[in-house]
Amino acid sequence: MAHREGGIRLSRLLTSEAARRGAAHFNAGEYFEAHEAWEEVWMAAAEPRRSFYQGLIQLAAGGVKLRRGQPGAAVKLLRKGSERLRRYLASVGGRAEETWLAEFLRAVDACREELSRRSEGQAAMANAARLPRLPVG
Repeated sequence: MAHREGGIRLSRLLTSEAARRGAAHFNAGEYFEAHEAWEEVWMAAAEPRRSFYQGLIQLAAGGVKLRRGQPGAAVKLLRKGSERLRRYLASVGGRAEETWLAEFLRAVDACREELSRRSEGQAAMANAARLPRLPVG
């Protein structure tokens, strides 16, 4: 079943091999590789898709910080990425409460809130955490 966001299918946003590769890396917890793949797509994209990919890149960068045991930096990047993706959603007229993207962002927010409650001393626990998966495939 194809996931939809407003009138936009996730599969239509992941049109290039690099975009699909980024999603696969992200879902595997390979956040650096996802960041690199999406950056390639982001550089060539026009608005509003450029903002969509920039938000994903920020989430992936948050995942990198998470893996490095830097939950404070991860929280900041996850917030920035979520905010950018919400602005993207609003710009394309998506109704947030009825979309796959909004559901994904709620899961990211829950992860971010959990990390916010942890202290820097719990970096090892944060390092083991994973971000929500994108609803592909």
